[in-house]
Amino acid sequence: MPRNRKLLVAVTGFALLMLTLAACGGDKDTDADRESPGASPLATCSGPATANTGLPADFPVPDGVTFTAKSTAASTIFLDGFASGDVAGVLKGWTDAVNSAGYTVLSTDDEAPSDAEINYESADKSTSGQIAMRDQCGGGGTIAVHVTNRPE
Repeated sequence: MPRNRKLLVAVTGFALLMLTLAACGGDKDTDADRESPGASPLATCSGPATANTGLPADFPVPDGVTFTAKSTAASTIFLDGFASGDVAGVLKGWTDAVNSAGYTVLSTDDEAPSDAEINYESADKSTSGQIAMRDQCGGGGTIAVHVTNRPE
């Protein structure tokens, strides 16, 4: 095979490899990642409660929710944990709690039984964020939860 042809085959193969790798990695920037850069895989399904969540005192947390991990980025708080029940039931309970606390439900995305999200804003518009619920705990009446709370 002539040298130029070998070079062309090598370059073409390398280009195809790079395109394949780029295509495989291109799915990482999801809406959830853009919404909350500290988003977790929501796989916290058990563990002891976090002592200080850092959430506002009036933040609505329904019964049966336990936060087990906390992280921050600038002034945004990210909490992971779990809740008793299924996605549909926890979504309803949390939506009711948000409304009862005077917070505004900006939008919901209900894809129960797999997952659901509530986007909210506090009554005084000082904080907003998202509450995510995922059926990632293998059943048994427990779902993973993730809260992103940011000051405005």
